[in-house]
Amino acid sequence: MSTSLNNPKFLSSNEAPTAQGFTPTNQLIDDTDFPHSGLFKVLNLAITGNYATAGFNATAVSNTSITVAEGTVFRQGKIHQVDYANNATTQTLTIPATANRYHLLVNPSSAPNTLTIRQATADNQIPNFTAGDVVIAVLKGGTTPMQIQYLTFNQESNTLSLGRSNSGTYVEGLEIVANAGVNGDYDINLKESNGDLAINTQAGTQALRVDGQYGNIRIGGSGTPVSNELEIAGSSSNSSARSPTLELENNNAHSTASRLLFMRQSASLSNNASLGDMVFIARDSGNSSYEYTRIEAQIADETASAGDGRLIFFAQKAGSEAEFIRIDGNDGVVINDGSADIDFRVESNGNANMLVVDASTDRIGIGTATPAATVDIAGDLRVTNNIFQQHKDMTNNLSVGWHTVAHIKGRSGGSASGTAGSTQRGIAQIIIKEESSSRHALYEFKVNHLFGTRNAIQLENSAYFSTKIIQQVRVKENDTYDGAVFQIYVADATNNLQVFITDNFADSGWVVNDAVADADNSGHNSLGLGYNNAYSTFGVVRTYNLDDLDVVDAGTIMGGNTFIQGNLKVNTGGTFRSPRLPTVAVSASTTLTESTHAGAYLICAGNVTLPATSSLGEHYTILNTTNGNITVSPSVSTNINGGSNGAAITVATYNAVTCISIGSNNWIALGV
Repeated sequence: MSTSLNNPKFLSSNEAPTAQGFTPTNQLIDDTDFPHSGLFKVLNLAITGNYATAGFNATAVSNTSITVAEGTVFRQGKIHQVDYANNATTQTLTIPATANRYHLLVNPSSAPNTLTIRQATADNQIPNFTAGDVVIAVLKGGTTPMQIQYLTFNQESNTLSLGRSNSGTYVEGLEIVANAGVNGDYDINLKESNGDLAINTQAGTQALRVDGQYGNIRIGGSGTPVSNELEIAGSSSNSSARSPTLELENNNAHSTASRLLFMRQSASLSNNASLGDMVFIARDSGNSSYEYTRIEAQIADETASAGDGRLIFFAQKAGSEAEFIRIDGNDGVVINDGSADIDFRVESNGNANMLVVDASTDRIGIGTATPAATVDIAGDLRVTNNIFQQHKDMTNNLSVGWHTVAHIKGRSGGSASGTAGSTQRGIAQIIIKEESSSRHALYEFKVNHLFGTRNAIQLENSAYFSTKIIQQVRVKENDTYDGAVFQIYVADATNNLQVFITDNFADSGWVVNDAVADADNSGHNSLGLGYNNAYSTFGVVRTYNLDDLDVVDAGTIMGGNTFIQGNLKVNTGGTFRSPRLPTVAVSASTTLTESTHAGAYLICAGNVTLPATSSLGEHYTILNTTNGNITVSPSVSTNINGGSNGAAITVATYNAVTCISIGSNNWIALGV
């Protein structure tokens, strides 16, 4: 017959188990369970923290044999699980069949994962326990089955209460609670509103203090934390003492490192929201708390799973906070984003001013701390590859016609009182490259514009393969303060042009832009020209055919014309030589003009008439290659060599005459 008895978790009555098995419901019963010494022994052990709690249910109980399951004990106040060896979950023990003998079932400290029997040596007497024993039950022999009295305690959680007397009344100040449950909490609760929890060292100095009112924590130092949730302090005057230090130590072998985490759990943050600050504060000379530097993290772009972050470094400058460095997922690394008077300096191994940005003067110094120009280099400058101030790859396959590829800005409103006063002038080298197949070409121009009064284009070099893409160039302008545009005439719709600008002098100067068709008035705003009128209404200053401009090729000047707006002077001792003058065939009865006939040898087939209006120094060399005389006539109101107005002179066969204007349309004829 199988019998069992379950641990009731209290001091039970001495009872025999039943066939069905049960948990005793009876505690100690007067006149039945006499206060034998076993009760006092277990209480003696329990008060020192040695007692049994859960488990140890009994099965297969006979008059001399009992099988006991594993269970839980407290030894010196520390919980211990009694786990049998070899994966066993029960242990069978035996007692003598002698009646009226009481035996102790104990868990010994010498073998903490076993149970043993302390046997009685006399009737009606409880045997002694051994030091380190935890008593579980009293077993009585002589009955079938044996009687069992559990001497256990019901403990599922612990609570420690610490307090003090306040005017004769106990006031609870600290509570330590071990809550029941699989994942129970362990709480240390401050019960007084203004009572702090302090942990002190052996020397009596404060190691940690928890503010009882607000929960703020101070580590080290002295005093109570005032406003910060966590303070780490140090107040030792000993120079060898360690400064307040927060150390995150990771001894794992894996790649994950220690982290200092700033977390904002709000779901409603937006761009530029602050994620956390690191603030550095000290006492100033007036003993006031002063924030000297600060590092702030922000959201630059809150786009889900594709956002950008921002880290900003601040420092006080003359009593005001200024932004020095910004690391931005959108803008990269930015120095002095607030445009304050903050210099930037980089040292090399041998130069303390290897790179200097002088914020107050808007200048950069290389090798100098006091740059005297926008870029000031104290040393040699070497450029390994070509360098250009500006470069633009034009839209492919521009249409045939005029296109603006560079411009000089005008003042707003096109007036002297407008803004952008440093514009309206510039001289630059403009290089145009064509890269289309079979159309390769290079053009090098010098282009000048000055306040709507002086403009010039000089072709310094050119070369093309087979098809000439650019045939003409020109400058267009409007009024004095309206700026100007440099245009090219595209002769072939298959093209791939690139424009480079270098040696760009005189204020803002020329600015390269993507090609804009001359008739496209909508494009002038994108050029930033700054005037009111549409630039398609600008007037053409002069158009240059590239075939007419001089080009130097292997030291030889190729044929063409050079136009000079102004005077050409050869200093004394210098020479100006022309091996031959151009010749012009002149038909009979022709009135000569400056643009066609002046400064050339005129091969005349008949009579000619001098211009009705002329400028001082204008001259014509007339050659008579006919078989008879020809006449050279002035206008009606002028004369030749002081003769009467309109009187002609005669040039004999194979003779010549040079007529020079001396002003007021009067002429002197040489050679007659």
